[in-house]
Amino acid sequence: MLNSTISRLLISVNSVDEFEIAFDSKVPWIDFKDPKVGALGQPSLSVVRDSAKRFAEIMGRNVDAFRGGEFQWSIAGGELLEWAKPREWSLPTRVRIEALGDRGAIKWGLTGCQRRPDWKEHFASLVEGFPNREQVILAHYADHQRVGAPDWNDVFTVAHGMGLRRILIDTAVKDGTGLLDHVPLQRLVEQIDQVHRVGMEIAIAGSLRFEGLEKVRCLGADWIGLRGGVCRDPNDRNSPVARERIELVMGRLKGERGR
Repeated sequence: MLNSTISRLLISVNSVDEFEIAFDSKVPWIDFKDPKVGALGQPSLSVVRDSAKRFAEIMGRNVDAFRGGEFQWSIAGGELLEWAKPREWSLPTRVRIEALGDRGAIKWGLTGCQRRPDWKEHFASLVEGFPNREQVILAHYADHQRVGAPDWNDVFTVAHGMGLRRILIDTAVKDGTGLLDHVPLQRLVEQIDQVHRVGMEIAIAGSLRFEGLEKVRCLGADWIGLRGGVCRDPNDRNSPVARERIELVMGRLKGERGR
């Protein structure tokens, strides 16, 4: 069950200040989302715009800021069914997409799609609206039954069939339960291996706590995503992220103990 791959850290932020803390801490993947409006809540337009501007300023001063191409960033897109077709995108939506540049990605959840047989066609039309389909990330909810989302086999088949680079496993309902409350550890290992066999990358998230990182850090996932676990108050995912919490988590992912 153990894997020698060291998972990299993905942190969700909700302000320019949080972005700067995460970037200065050398977090390899920074994701923008608003935790108040859902598991993949879209961040406000001002946060996206101001962070993109700040990011451009950092890059203008430091050509090595991408750290050898390892740095990733993304925007939470909310749920797929909330999105219109590309030609019908509103101006705020277009601004969010433009802010991605050629390095950023967007991720969508699939709440309600189990009851919508046309969701795959709808998703395909959105993917075609991007210059690079590797910028699109599809999320599978481990608690998919609770929100009427498709099961793992459906989500994986679509993501792989459309040539996506990454897939995310998360939880839709943030009620104190976590990823491992909804998917057995061995099943999670099988899903990670299935993704790797086709050359894709996988991120796992879902109310993961610092205390539980030992269980998941050696499963072989490329990325482990946290929000609450790096917040000033770990029991309140709406509280600000804290530099010291990020340092603790990054140390634990590297196998450091006694901290």
